[in-house]
Amino acid sequence: MSTAPISKIYNINYFAFQKNIAGITHQESMIQPHESTSSINWIMGHLVLVRDEVLKLLQEEILCDEGCREIYGAGTAGLVDVRAAIDLPELVNAFQHSQEIINEKLQLFEKETPRNVDELMVQLAGFGFHDAYHIGQLGYIRRLLNKPSLLG
Repeated sequence: MSTAPISKIYNINYFAFQKNIAGITHQESMIQPHESTSSINWIMGHLVLVRDEVLKLLQEEILCDEGCREIYGAGTAGLVDVRAAIDLPELVNAFQHSQEIINEKLQLFEKETPRNVDELMVQLAGFGFHDAYHIGQLGYIRRLLNKPSLLG
């Protein structure tokens, strides 16, 4: 089975991620531009945290510790205490690192297909949708922070 469709999903998401996060400072990432929105910092931490689930599926080391889970886990407020927040550049680097691992692993699967590849691709597609959802939120929040859209 080709992993190309899943690779495409993750690469498109990564492209949009790079555009939506470009020029955002750590201080800006802490702003909640509207009472019903999450901060960029929370979304970024949440993306990295959920990417850990992808890394687990791929039998790779996770990037977040328990403290990260408590701050950025699903069901948390979507806001981050300034004193507890992970610096935005660190979150961006972690997301980029997860992207590299995912790309490498999917390329390996083209050569050595795991037994459970069909189930694995379905799960990766679901997590890819999760990425896309939150990366889209980054784009909207970017605009709420009066930053220009870089996606057109």
